[in-house]
Amino acid sequence: MNTQDEKPLPPPSDRSAIISARRKLVAAGLESLELEIRDVIEDLAEVLRSSGQPCVANALPWSTTGADTPTTCSRADASQAVSIAFQLLNMVEERVAHATRDERARQLGPAAERGSWLRVLNSLKQNGFTEDELVDILRSVRVEPVFTAHPTEAKRASVRERHSDVYRLLCRLKEDIPDPVERNNLQDDFLTALESLWQTGEIHVEKPTIERELRNALHYLREIFPATVEDVQRKLRFAWKEAGFNPARLDEIGGGPRICFGLWIGGDRDGHPYVTSAVTKDTLAQLRVQAIKLHRRELADAAYALSATPTEEQVPELLQARINELAAERGEEGAIIVRRNEGEPWRAIAYLIRAKLFAEYTTVDPKDYRADLELMSRTLCDNGGTRLDEQILQPLLHKLDTFGFHLADLDVRQNSGFHDRAMAQMLDAAGIPEGADFADWSEERRVKFLTTELESPRPFIHPEQKIGTEADAVRDAFRVLADQWHTYGSGLGSLIVSMTRQLSDLLVVHLFARETGLTEIHEGQWTLPLQVVPLFETLDDLEHSADIVDAYLSHPVTQRSLHIQSHNGQPKTQQVMLGYSDSNKDGGIVASQWALHCAQQAINETAGRHGVHIRYFHGRGGTISRGAGPTNWFMRALPHGSMQGDFRMTEQGETIAKKYAYPDSARYHLETLAACVTRTAAHHRKASSIEDPGIDLLPDLAAWSRDAYRNLLEADDFITFYRQATPIDALEQVQLGSRPSRRTGTASLDDLRAIPWVFSWTQARFYLPGWYGVGSALDRMRRERPEDFQRLANTISTSTLPRYIFTGVETNLMSVKIDLMRKYAALVESEEIRTRFMEKIETEWKLAHQHLSDLFPEPIAARRPRYTKTLQLREIPLDELHKQQIEMLATWRVEGGEPPRDLVLSISAIASGLRTTG
Repeated sequence: MNTQDEKPLPPPSDRSAIISARRKLVAAGLESLELEIRDVIEDLAEVLRSSGQPCVANALPWSTTGADTPTTCSRADASQAVSIAFQLLNMVEERVAHATRDERARQLGPAAERGSWLRVLNSLKQNGFTEDELVDILRSVRVEPVFTAHPTEAKRASVRERHSDVYRLLCRLKEDIPDPVERNNLQDDFLTALESLWQTGEIHVEKPTIERELRNALHYLREIFPATVEDVQRKLRFAWKEAGFNPARLDEIGGGPRICFGLWIGGDRDGHPYVTSAVTKDTLAQLRVQAIKLHRRELADAAYALSATPTEEQVPELLQARINELAAERGEEGAIIVRRNEGEPWRAIAYLIRAKLFAEYTTVDPKDYRADLELMSRTLCDNGGTRLDEQILQPLLHKLDTFGFHLADLDVRQNSGFHDRAMAQMLDAAGIPEGADFADWSEERRVKFLTTELESPRPFIHPEQKIGTEADAVRDAFRVLADQWHTYGSGLGSLIVSMTRQLSDLLVVHLFARETGLTEIHEGQWTLPLQVVPLFETLDDLEHSADIVDAYLSHPVTQRSLHIQSHNGQPKTQQVMLGYSDSNKDGGIVASQWALHCAQQAINETAGRHGVHIRYFHGRGGTISRGAGPTNWFMRALPHGSMQGDFRMTEQGETIAKKYAYPDSARYHLETLAACVTRTAAHHRKASSIEDPGIDLLPDLAAWSRDAYRNLLEADDFITFYRQATPIDALEQVQLGSRPSRRTGTASLDDLRAIPWVFSWTQARFYLPGWYGVGSALDRMRRERPEDFQRLANTISTSTLPRYIFTGVETNLMSVKIDLMRKYAALVESEEIRTRFMEKIETEWKLAHQHLSDLFPEPIAARRPRYTKTLQLREIPLDELHKQQIEMLATWRVEGGEPPRDLVLSISAIASGLRTTG
């Protein structure tokens, strides 16, 4: 565990001044937040009154006219108005946060922001890393956010579009605009945007489709990230020079670390019956079309700027030859382009390439596109246009590196149990003895059979033969992947196996790949060009993960495949995915975090023996109990040696919009992610780690908290309490996402996905998965080993993993509302069940609250003023929404049928207020 600071502390006098300046900036930001939200709410109220909704206007929170809910007001309209008010508060918070960061950089310098490129580079330089070492580290860094569609986003795509308009105008209104006419017009535009947001329906009329979810992801990939990635690279270049390094060294590695994107929408078929092979095929086609559109747009912008003429009044020979060739390919269109841009060869070739991309988008090769861009770059530099090259053409090459002709790599995920059923059907159809019982074979028999078969080229089944629902689904999906790979050689990510529990779960995937032509022959043997990725989710699976990785890395089919997957002398790298949600659902937050930490340590040691690097894919969700937390702290808490520069992380549900909806936020979060990966990879290259204070206490705390947590979940009647004290029954029917809330449709707690599990506890303000069990564990340590509890308290501020875990627990506890928990619990029909479980939960909450208060040296309000303030602002309107939801739940459960629109709107409004679902 590494506990390094980002840079050595300044002298005490300077440090005091910096701390004072930071606190003043925070205070000013909080004051601005309150003033701005009141102004914006008054604007919304004006819109509502002009729309004939004065009573709804009076129901708005933070209004100077006072919020109430008159009886003449429609409950649905009032809920929608409050939901929009929360959305506006979220926007104001984002704008104020950005303004505060800018002011902090102005007052304290560009290195003042934690996680910024300059802060990280200065830190690494002062920690002894040389320029050569940093170039080598940056070369190894690859950062890949992976976008997933989960049933947690309670907003329509059109609502998010309106959000973008409102946020853009909100920022403009804060600019100094002296012209009163322009200012008045801007205010009118803002009111119009608010009216459009109000008029846009809040909830999906029909269940969201995969196609809609894909369009939403494509918006971010095509419209947000191209400019964002470029901005992050430019900030790196500025920081590199400011840190005293030679900018030419960045050019050696293509401008900096590689940023790329992954996608699950259209490929994640784990418990999702609507992700068919046809959907996957269409998704891959859409990704290519949208990528081509992106490059065509960028070429048009480049052509506009490339009005340069040759200094020698003669077009470079190679450039002219390529112009002639492209023009001839386009016939009359090409001739027109050349005539229109006579004397401006770089503009002419840009338009010709653009025309080629339009006409040949299904067949054009990205290598040809790269060659054309590089030709333009060389000849423009020879012509003296080095700045034009750096500002216009190099960004085009960077975008090609980032987005290719596929925007994002599509992963395909399926559950190991589904694969078992598919394999059984295939073996049975092929006449393999006892093939129909494949799932019941011993692991030894499975591995022996699969290993033998993977040395043989023979297929089991004729491609056109139908053999069973699961087998046909797997084969059809893999054929789509094979066609994509053999046609384009790109656009595909990994083959992820959910619930990986043994080696054979991974080898099965290799066999299906062989069966469908996804494999390739190298030196006479079958290999797989895509990675098969184990996903370890439960506590038990995490405990055994290193043994499974060891067996997989030892297998000849893996060794052959890793050999062909490594390129240009790069080390062999195996991807491993870690699930945060199910491990937390299994045993609570401390047990989950400790199991993840230990699994990474064990996997690191195992991979080291094989000479293989591990590329961790962190399946983090949008809430703390599902792995969320500040990126900076998360990276610091990783086990030493686990970050080798190649990093994947899911971006799930509403976190995509929260982080990336607005350009300012997108730049900040992407820069922080790339810079923190770089810093962590650098420190993890050191041979030894620094001991993390208090980490030795976590094994016992994890075990004790898990016992308390499981004691609750396994108690008689717990499911009854849970289903009646939370709105889980409503959430299972609400139209929030295309995927079912359960993997197989059974009513067991094990089958329920972690997302609705967390969502339901959040809506009822229990936040139970994020803290339950911690109170009992800390209480036992304090009673039985008081010296250890005191040591934990003494070192909490200088630790990494303990501080990260308990700060997250504290965040959940801050959001718990005991009075609301009791009101939701009152929905439980049996008084005995209600009383028994509420006594357990309240006792645990009191213990956790008491011991965490003693663990940290300062009150939470002093340490986290912004989070405290935002909770205070939200509580009064949230309280009313919760009370209404409880009434509606009680009525609906008596009347039956589909959840009424008012109840659905209350779920959406509360999610907006809490800024989270599951």
